[in-house]
Amino acid sequence: MYYEHPDEHEAYQVPNQFMFGTDLLVAPITSPADRETGLGRVKAWLPEGEWVDLFTGTRYRGGRVLHLHRDLGSIPVLARAGTILPLVPADSLGGGTDPSSRIELRVVPGADGEFTLVEDRDDQRWARTRITYDDATGAVTVHDVEGDGSSVPADRSYDTVLVGIDNADPVAAAFAILDRAQMGFELKGAAYEAIRTAPTPASAIGTLQALEVSPALLGALTEVLLAG
Repeated sequence: MYYEHPDEHEAYQVPNQFMFGTDLLVAPITSPADRETGLGRVKAWLPEGEWVDLFTGTRYRGGRVLHLHRDLGSIPVLARAGTILPLVPADSLGGGTDPSSRIELRVVPGADGEFTLVEDRDDQRWARTRITYDDATGAVTVHDVEGDGSSVPADRSYDTVLVGIDNADPVAAAFAILDRAQMGFELKGAAYEAIRTAPTPASAIGTLQALEVSPALLGALTEVLLAG
C-alpha cells in the first residue's frame, strides 16, 4: 500500500494488503478462524473515499483502519467507487487466446469512472476500447475502438452489473453472523434483539458490550454495523 500512498503512515501498518491495479484493494486473511464465529480477521486500512466489497456488496467509508472478518469462502476485495471492472463471464471462458465476444462490466456507483480495455489475439495488433461511467446519470458508455478494430469480435456484447447499489442490510448481515456462531441460544437471541431494536448502531454496540459477547463476535458485528 505504501507504493500507492508513500506519505500515509497507515499504509506501512498493513504489510499483507495490496492494490490490484488502480482500483481494487485486497486484504488477505492469514490468521486462523475464530472457533465461535468461524471467521478469520485482518486489520485493513482503507484510503479516503468509498469502497465496496465485490463479494458482499457492503459499502465501507474510507479514511480509517478497521478489522474485516470473512469465512473461508471469501476474501476482502474492495473496489473504489467509480471502478469499472471488465470480466469474461464464467460460461464464456475458453482455452484460446482470442478475446471473448461477451464482456461483463461490473461498475461500482458513487463516483465517475473510466477504464480502457486493451486487447489483442496474441499477435500484437492492439485494440483499445475506452469505457466511461457517469455517476450522475448512471450511464455506461462504450466508446469506439481505437487501434486495430479487427482484434475485437464483431459480435461483441457488453452486460453491465452494478455492484453495491443496494448496500447490504446491516441487521441482516449481523443475523447471518449470529446464526452461524457457536454460542448459547439465549445470548444469541439477546444479541440479535439488541441489534434489531437499537435506534443507532452505536447504541447496539453498547448493548452488545453489556451482554459481554466475546471480543471476536463483537468485532465481527461491529464491522457490519459501522461499515458505511
